[in-house]
Amino acid sequence: CLLICSMMTSIPAMAQGGAGTTSFSFVNIIPGARQAALGGAAVAINGDVNSLYWNPAGLARLGGQNATVSYANYFQDVQSGLLGYARRLKGKQVVGLGLQYLSFGTFRQTSSADPFGKQGRTFGASSVLLSLSYSRPVNNRLAIGLSVKALHERIQDFSSSALALDVGTLVAIPAYRLTAALVVQQAGFAVGTFVGGGSAPLPISIRVGLTHALMHLPLVLSADFVKTRAVDPSAHLGGEFDIREI
Repeated sequence: CLLICSMMTSIPAMAQGGAGTTSFSFVNIIPGARQAALGGAAVAINGDVNSLYWNPAGLARLGGQNATVSYANYFQDVQSGLLGYARRLKGKQVVGLGLQYLSFGTFRQTSSADPFGKQGRTFGASSVLLSLSYSRPVNNRLAIGLSVKALHERIQDFSSSALALDVGTLVAIPAYRLTAALVVQQAGFAVGTFVGGGSAPLPISIRVGLTHALMHLPLVLSADFVKTRAVDPSAHLGGEFDIREI
């Protein structure tokens, strides 16, 4: 169990290039194929349903109904995935639902009396996040968004739960072909703890992002600056070409 608990914090930390001592650190894994291809520089991207997991303010420019599905294998039985759905309501409001998970598969249980697990007992470990998002444009340039999150981690017979908020803003500056964003993620508290009553704090993050569309090239540059509790500050840079107008 101690090995699996260590893995539950180390895999997301490796994805961010650092080590942490927070709970629910699986939320630091980069969700979304597009955002992963951009190196995690995605907080200022506008009009993408994956903003459910990055910056809820980015949902404000969506039209109609949108969905996203992502799945990844790491090693052994470790799997990660997400589902997301958002739709526009009357009055330019957008609501969305998201589900993100990390599963460590099934492990053979051992003990001092059964060091090789020959009795065939097994246990599992997993983490899951369920979110409800709301976003709307304030005016032609400014959009705001809010996500309410429920988080749950489980290993064998032990589990922990938490409630958290994401609050984001996104500002378009057309004259300079810039979009700027600020979002606070995982601001919340644990409502249930693992055995012994101990609980590490949530991995609250502050992200500042910029995107810039070049004038004479179909290329959008993105940059994010991130500070997550218990993780060193990091910078992310990515670029995206529009091959055709469609």
